[in-house]
Amino acid sequence: MDEIIVYYVVNYSLKMTGGKVAAQTAHATQLLMQDYLELAMHNRFPSRQNPKEFYSMYDEYWELFDDWLDSNYKKVILSANQSQWEYLKKSKQKHLIVVDMGLNEIKPNSETVMVFYPMEKSTVPKQIAKLQTYKCPANKEPTAEKSNSESTES
Repeated sequence: MDEIIVYYVVNYSLKMTGGKVAAQTAHATQLLMQDYLELAMHNRFPSRQNPKEFYSMYDEYWELFDDWLDSNYKKVILSANQSQWEYLKKSKQKHLIVVDMGLNEIKPNSETVMVFYPMEKSTVPKQIAKLQTYKCPANKEPTAEKSNSESTES
């Protein structure tokens, strides 16, 4: 069986810190799981002992999602510039987008992370496959201000 992977795409044009990206990626995971659970609850949790009946209620994404949940939860974090981001938003591949409230770092209603439903590695669309792996931008280390008690003046 082909590896099943969830792909996350970070909107690199926002220049978020590593901590912000981690939080936004966690939000994307929450949205993905919430979507899955809402559909499962809506269909009254059909029996997993009869997979044909179960999967006939869902499209192909749900079978992959279920297999992903039964596997190692493999994830890949990628980054996209603004033009790549806009292109991916139009993708027919099922996805969700995290929209930030703007409480810190970025302006309100910024689209931060896109998460694609689980898919087999061999079926990843070219527009996703060609993206670069996310690399956190170099952030300046916080500097502590000297207090009066630390002053070296005599």
